[in-house]
Amino acid sequence: MAVGEIITVTRYNQMQAKVALVYGNGSGTYGYGQTLNSSAVSTSDTVNAFHMTNLKTDMINARVHQTGASPTLSNVISQEDITDAVYVQYESASTSILNDAAVIFATTQASTEPKLTSDRSTSWGGTSEVQSVEHHFTVTFNSEDHRRHFFNSGGEIRLAASLTGGTGSKYTEWNGMLSALGTIKITSNNTTADSGTSSGLGNFDLTTSYQTLLIKTGSGVYVDNDYTLKAKANGSVITIKAEFNDDAAGSGAGGHGPIDESVTGTLTSSVSQLRATGSYVEVATPIYVTTTTLA
Repeated sequence: MAVGEIITVTRYNQMQAKVALVYGNGSGTYGYGQTLNSSAVSTSDTVNAFHMTNLKTDMINARVHQTGASPTLSNVISQEDITDAVYVQYESASTSILNDAAVIFATTQASTEPKLTSDRSTSWGGTSEVQSVEHHFTVTFNSEDHRRHFFNSGGEIRLAASLTGGTGSKYTEWNGMLSALGTIKITSNNTTADSGTSSGLGNFDLTTSYQTLLIKTGSGVYVDNDYTLKAKANGSVITIKAEFNDDAAGSGAGGHGPIDESVTGTLTSSVSQLRATGSYVEVATPIYVTTTTLA
């Protein structure tokens, strides 16, 4: 084994601490919330094959979650197998796990799951009609730690919107704008979409007051129209608001002034999630509830 028991234990505990921070409960932006097989070793004890085998299991679980592939780690069957070369191998793996804590191999280690849908078929946005419609919903976790684990393990709250089956130039503009927006992804530290302007805020940036995460505006005479996504959080509950604001009056025909046309068709706001699932890392789903519908 590595020279000197104290050095051996110290080096082992350094590796185990990195893996525990990422794979276990962790703190802040670290922690998948999984049950650890390994644990720290007292400095008065000797690292043995049992300790190394448990650490290897935790490393494999964390690394497969991150990369989709098991790391190359030597088996430790007996005390004689704990060599300096093995320690170097395990130390490298523990550092990679820590550096890639925010990475998930979503192809095989996550599931995309639909959660909520809200529709509106009544026209809006025209003269004497409501100018804005909103979809509000809450995402409730079992605890604040559960919320951390969901996002730390690569979880995302996703939104999308569409307008179909309508007519007219304002319909065409909204249809194109929402289509270009694509899928919105609220991650641990950012909010992204195929187009639009992100504020660069994610789960860990949320406060108890609404903040704007993303805005997608219209174009041309409809530039004042916008889709705005806002969110706030209080402990284990995130509240999200998707706003559809029809502030543009449009354009007139034959030299006349602007005509505030109605937005026709079926407007849909949908919510889904990306969640870490599988035998290596699995985080329980939060509960999604619509509090204000588009209708």
